[in-house]
Amino acid sequence: MTAGKVTLETATGGILLAASLLTRPAQAEEYRPDFVAHPVGPEAGRWALGLGVGFDVLPRRLVEAEWRQLPHAWLRSRVGLGRKFYLSQRANVVIIDNQFQLGLGWGHGVGEFAFGIHDHFGVNWGTMFVSGFDAKGWAFAHNPGVSVEYPLRGVITTLTVEALILHARHITVGEASLTQKHITFQGMSFGLTFESPLESKNVVFYGLAVVYAKPDYQLWLAFSDAEQRQIYPRFFAGYAF
Repeated sequence: MTAGKVTLETATGGILLAASLLTRPAQAEEYRPDFVAHPVGPEAGRWALGLGVGFDVLPRRLVEAEWRQLPHAWLRSRVGLGRKFYLSQRANVVIIDNQFQLGLGWGHGVGEFAFGIHDHFGVNWGTMFVSGFDAKGWAFAHNPGVSVEYPLRGVITTLTVEALILHARHITVGEASLTQKHITFQGMSFGLTFESPLESKNVVFYGLAVVYAKPDYQLWLAFSDAEQRQIYPRFFAGYAF
């Protein structure tokens, strides 16, 4: 009797435990926003899309008395591939100077700290048609880089350093043209991006970059033969979802 009673109580307890597990509401998974600058990309199969605006303030000695601010429409997207890899796409669009790139990145987090490496390839192109001046140009660009991140008072702060490399370029001005097929190191870009998660599970991002590059990389219309690199700032802000 005692053994049978114990067995019955054990079985009953097991059935009740199983029933409670099956009927218990599933606990919400820990939410991790899909950022567009964080060294660690989205999880496998997830996609992050960021849209925004930015503008460069070109050096006065480069543009002289002309307009210094060069605005851009920004697009940043990343798709998780698994094993900490992600596919990245970047586009900066304004008629006079445009950029489209595809890249591959890998990131890893250790506690609150994260780091990553990435490499982007793409094309830069632009056109300029005004009275008495007809110019267009394109170039193949390559931007390998690294990034590190640390949360700062609830804001994800990412420092990104990239090399600016051109593999080839072609510029046409009226009937004249210039073609370069050799690889040239143009300079470096140092960017700081702040990403703030919202209750809507989307992200607001903003930041600035300091570009240290040759004049003809900063503005292909400059047609400069100077090798001295110059510094100019780049500001940007956007919304990721």
